[in-house]
Amino acid sequence: MLNEALKSIQLFSIITLSLCLVTSGFLKLGKTEETKETFAALIPIRFLQKNYFFKLYPILELLLGISLVVSNGYLWTITIAAVLFLFLILLLAVMRVVLSKKSVSCNCFGSNQIITSKTLYRNLFFFTISLILLSSPQANILVVMLSKNLPTVVTSIISISLTLLLIYLLKPSGGHAPRMEQANDQILMIPKISIVDYDGLTKYLPDLVTDGPVLLIHIKMGCGSCTSIANEFVDNQLIGNKVLVRMMEAEAAKSDNRSRVWDLDGNVAHTLGLTVTPSALLLAADRSIPFNPVYGISEIRRLVSQIENIS
Repeated sequence: MLNEALKSIQLFSIITLSLCLVTSGFLKLGKTEETKETFAALIPIRFLQKNYFFKLYPILELLLGISLVVSNGYLWTITIAAVLFLFLILLLAVMRVVLSKKSVSCNCFGSNQIITSKTLYRNLFFFTISLILLSSPQANILVVMLSKNLPTVVTSIISISLTLLLIYLLKPSGGHAPRMEQANDQILMIPKISIVDYDGLTKYLPDLVTDGPVLLIHIKMGCGSCTSIANEFVDNQLIGNKVLVRMMEAEAAKSDNRSRVWDLDGNVAHTLGLTVTPSALLLAADRSIPFNPVYGISEIRRLVSQIENIS
């Protein structure tokens, strides 16, 4: 009886991890920039910051997920080792971010959510069930069982259905990075909070749109995706001959003469929901906020493209 229970747990673990990896890899395909942003924040190791790695990583997840349900023997042993190593690294990386209390965007399952304690618990769950695979290091219980009798196939289908339900229940709530809520019957106005301009003068945020609409882009030097954004856009650049770009950072070095608006106490980013970097928010000329913030390189580029098309 105990042996049968262990087999059922092994079967559940294999199918759960396989579905997790295949789903995650599939949803990351074509999202090289988002994957790059995630790894830059989670695992800031220089040799990993290569474009070919971010293109290959989703394929690696797909191959591991498929290998979990088809491999046996030595290939199964290698697959177990690779899966354990992957989930351990991800668990430690997420734990570091949660403990640091930094606001980091995660490309988990292709989404743009913020890493929270729920993300940590989910990764801990996946790592824990991956340890169960060590109870059968040389034989894939799923392959063995499916090769012996048809009833096991039915059991597998039931297990897959239960696993899909579990993944649905474990999926992150909220979906996206924190943003300002906008009621359908209410127009949000630019809050009257102070910000320091490049000339060192303190002014109020609504003053930025005195001469027209502004796209406020929040970046932080040191993050790879922010550097990419800083190379694409410059402070006081015009988009579509109408919208002025203002680059915002949190701190200015004493010798720093870059053109920026400085959010020295972080109050602007916190109030506007721009705690993730890079992020952007459109400020209208009538001092209203027509849209929610956008997060990440791809979303900022998409917003800029929409502004250019409208203009």
